[in-house]
Amino acid sequence: MCDDNFAISSECSVTKAHKSDVNSCSVSKGGLIATASGDRSVCLWKLSSKEGNLTPVETLLGHSYGVNYCCFSPQGTLLASCSTDSSTIVWDVASRSQLATFLQPSGAGVRVCQFCPESPFLATAGDDDQVALWAL
Repeated sequence: MCDDNFAISSECSVTKAHKSDVNSCSVSKGGLIATASGDRSVCLWKLSSKEGNLTPVETLLGHSYGVNYCCFSPQGTLLASCSTDSSTIVWDVASRSQLATFLQPSGAGVRVCQFCPESPFLATAGDDDQVALWAL
């Protein structure tokens, strides 16, 4: 959506996104932005590249505690979100449905998750000093 030929400016667009702190955001190739929040939700937004406005698309619910991080897969078809509740949820972006839920083996909170760009794995890490690799 963005090209490398742009002028940096001090103007910005601000959107009230959640009922609690926003802990993470991720941008997809297709122009969606996902935000993760302490309010236990992940919000999907459509980015208008010309005006820089965000339009709400969907609120994804499934975590029982605050969401610490979210990220799109390299293709933009999947979204992962992770929470202090020890879960990582993989969402189908098109249908907005949950495809899988992974629980950190130690039961500890999950602080970060990331899709492996060249292999079918999702890495998660958190409060247990460990990294877990999940086959997708």
